[in-house]
Amino acid sequence: MQNIHAHAWDPEKHIAPATRAEADRARGRPMDLSTPFDKFMADAAPFEKTVVFGLKARRTGYWVPDDYVADFVGRAPDKLLGFACCDPTQENALADLRHGIEELGLVGVKMVPMYAGFDPRDARCQAIYAYCQENGLPILFHSGTTFNQDAPLEFTRPWLFDEVGFRYPELRMVLAHVGHPFCEECLVVIRKHPHIYADISALYYRPWQFYNMLIAAQEYNVTNKLLPGTDYPFAGGVESIEGLRNSNAIIGNSGLPQVTAATIAKLQGYLADFPDPKPEIMLNEWNKDFDFADPNSPSYQLLSVEEMALSARRAAFTAANLLSFMAAGLDWSHYFLLWDSCCYPEQFASFYSPASTRGVMYKHWNETGHRFGLFSEGGAVRPQYFVYQMLSRMCRPCAAKASCRCSLSTMTRRNRAI
Repeated sequence: MQNIHAHAWDPEKHIAPATRAEADRARGRPMDLSTPFDKFMADAAPFEKTVVFGLKARRTGYWVPDDYVADFVGRAPDKLLGFACCDPTQENALADLRHGIEELGLVGVKMVPMYAGFDPRDARCQAIYAYCQENGLPILFHSGTTFNQDAPLEFTRPWLFDEVGFRYPELRMVLAHVGHPFCEECLVVIRKHPHIYADISALYYRPWQFYNMLIAAQEYNVTNKLLPGTDYPFAGGVESIEGLRNSNAIIGNSGLPQVTAATIAKLQGYLADFPDPKPEIMLNEWNKDFDFADPNSPSYQLLSVEEMALSARRAAFTAANLLSFMAAGLDWSHYFLLWDSCCYPEQFASFYSPASTRGVMYKHWNETGHRFGLFSEGGAVRPQYFVYQMLSRMCRPCAAKASCRCSLSTMTRRNRAI
């Protein structure tokens, strides 16, 4: 399970006294906003990875330098992923963001429209969105309620991001807290935009609203677009996990519909490699119908590249799957384990993300013997090589169109045409 939402800061240095006092009033008691590293790591123990950021919003008294976050995550680079923060109301906002990404090595962006006092559709945001889209950087936006008096609620509504999604269709966005209390509004936004998600951080301690949000997510069929998070130090890791597991407790034996076990399990395990928009491994069992135990099975027959490429059950189905991934905006590294392989990675570096090539292709493919691959151990070309070559010649609109009607006969005809 991953945690997509956790803060790191020194409240005495990074949060104005008046803002800290507002937090105390909202909770009805003094609130400890400190995030010392050892305490932070203890809270993060249940998670494989945790995304960490500060906050930048001059209007409401938050300012955590990106250098602080970079130093913080640098103490546990295998566990923590750092996001830069950006306040577009400030001069040099884009230059500061580029410093965080290009010089400090942070891997995503946190923006807080309500706290900083800007409309997400503001012209000052456009260069930032363009930079993030071009560089594959996800943006996590605060959306929903707050205790800060000077944070305008008009800038926190989830529907505002509908227009951002139109303008930047490849930009990966996450709307924090499912836009609470405007949760259903948030769900209909993430439903219609392929690359807009929501996180469920800091919702479990409002159990009735949390339950209703999860039921609505099931009904809209968008549970796959909800990401786990805590909002630490406002909520803890163990409590957040237990709150999710116990999301049905609020209804008792009332007979109201329940949040399904599948939804809970999906949220706990979803998107293991987030925030990288290109997860490194995705297994598929499309070839399970082949009888690999039978030496006389067609899957064992040695055919030419052309014959294999025109085999609908192999090359065409492979192409159909790959095209579907491309149409969804995913790179082909999602699918490289469709065929276990003994291959020469340098010849296919352009097809895979760098982490895929480094972490899997060299380490796994060339150390372990496999039955199928892009090449045989002797270097002979196999049919999936033809598939990749075919796809490399196709533009994205063509690929998207093909993936919508990817019957075997259609894909086979496309192979012949190319």
